[in-house]
Amino acid sequence: DSIFVQATSADVQILPAEDGNTKVVCTDAENVNYDVSIADGKLTVVRVDARKWYERIGIGFGAPAIKVYLPNEEYSLTVELRTGNVEIPAGISLADACVTGSTGDVRVSASVSGMLSIDIDTGNVFVFDNAVGALEVSNSTGSISLSKVAVEGDVSLELSTGDTGLADVTCANLTSTGSTGG
Repeated sequence: DSIFVQATSADVQILPAEDGNTKVVCTDAENVNYDVSIADGKLTVVRVDARKWYERIGIGFGAPAIKVYLPNEEYSLTVELRTGNVEIPAGISLADACVTGSTGDVRVSASVSGMLSIDIDTGNVFVFDNAVGALEVSNSTGSISLSKVAVEGDVSLELSTGDTGLADVTCANLTSTGSTGG
């Protein structure tokens, strides 16, 4: 019924399952893995970092990845990240979706019958080719781009520094605020 993904640093993809089976694929590192569980209809993916503080010092290459493959049903989705990109392509049906993060890009083309809420500090938000019940986007530094989006209810866009672009967007009411940018 619902999916919760929490990670410090990872790229997250929510993808349609070609074979109709739920599957979670995670890229682990030494002493860093993911706890994947299902309880009371909720799929939970949580990063578990067992490294000592001094093992966290250094340069890493390539972001860890979390790929969640889902059958064609409707889900509630929550993704919480510090650093990483989130991709939710067409072919996924969501009742509602909430994506929060510090740094990274968010791309959503999945249909969301209820609220789609995106709150990131630095990065770009792309919502395109989909239908949404209501849309809230908050972004400090980056851009917000909406293209070919049909929103049944209201759209609220808040951007401190950066550009907001809308093309072929319909909604009941639009509120857009910003400090610096276009």
